[in-house]
Order: sequence, then C-alpha cells, then structure tokens
Amino acid sequence: MSFPPALQQADTLNCDITNTTFQSGEKVTYQVMYALGGAHIGAGEVVFSSTLETLFNKPVYHLAGEGYTYPFYDNIFKVRDLYESYVDTATLLPVKFIRNVLEGSYTKYQNITFNRKTSTAITNDGVYKTPDCIRDVLSAVYYVRNIDFNNRKPGDRFPFSVFLDNEVFEMYVRYL
Repeated sequence: MSFPPALQQADTLNCDITNTTFQSGEKVTYQVMYALGGAHIGAGEVVFSSTLETLFNKPVYHLAGEGYTYPFYDNIFKVRDLYESYVDTATLLPVKFIRNVLEGSYTKYQNITFNRKTSTAITNDGVYKTPDCIRDVLSAVYYVRNIDFNNRKPGDRFPFSVFLDNEVFEMYVRYL
C-alpha cells in the first residue's frame, strides 16, 4: 500500500491494534444538534454499541452505529441510518460490514465481507481489491479510539484505509 509522500516518513501504520478502550456491552449516545440564532436545538441521536458474538466460527465484536432524527424532525428530513461492523477481536480488523441508510428520500444498502487472504471486499455490487489493513467507516472509529498516543509528538500521523461505496479512501489521524 502506498501513501502520499507526506505520510511515508515517520508515520505509523498499524494493521493490528489491541483493544484497550471498549468492551462488550458498551453503549454510548450522542445528541445531534444544529445551531439556530445562537441556540442549539437537538435534532436526533447517534447510538454506538458493542456486543461479543461469533461470525464464521470466530469471536467478533459486533459494533453498531445507529443514527436517527427525533419524530418532530422526521417531517422535515427523516434519518434512519444503521451501520454495523463485525471486527476480529484480536486485530480489530473488519470481517463484515453492513450499511443501511435512509436519509430523506435517499436509501442505500451495502453488505460487505472482507476476505483477508485475497485482500478483497465482496459487496452486493462486485468484488474489489483492497489494501491488507482495510477498514470500514465504523471499525475505523473504534480503531482511532485505540491508538496509543503516549510517546508521540505533535504532527505524528496514523494512516489507515477505509472502504466505502466500493472505493478505498486513504485517511489519517494527526496528533496535535
């Protein structure tokens, strides 16, 4: 896998990362707000949760991110999004990803299985070549939560690849 020159020097790419920040049964809720004339008004919520399950005879964390608007806002712009990632408990790399989106009149359903042996993502649209350390958008959130920033200096970057909409996106987190 190659990264832009700015990312290649002293930056770190961790394919496997140890989970030190969450456990099965975790549930975190965030309120989604917008600002109107200096006031912040709640429009919906996003709920992240994790459970321990078995998939393909292996232990996995079933990570879910569910976003929705409050009933009042459903008349303006209804959102019902569900992102699910099944990640290997040892590496936090995704095994399977499901994306079920309803945003206004827009809908999208994706079901992706990651094959680590062939470095591919098998989707409902086809088979796509991926880098070895590929993540989906939800497993990337949990990956970032587990980055160890001890002994890092400002400017250090942590690159990773994300597979979304049948494309690979090169991203990074920069330590400030």
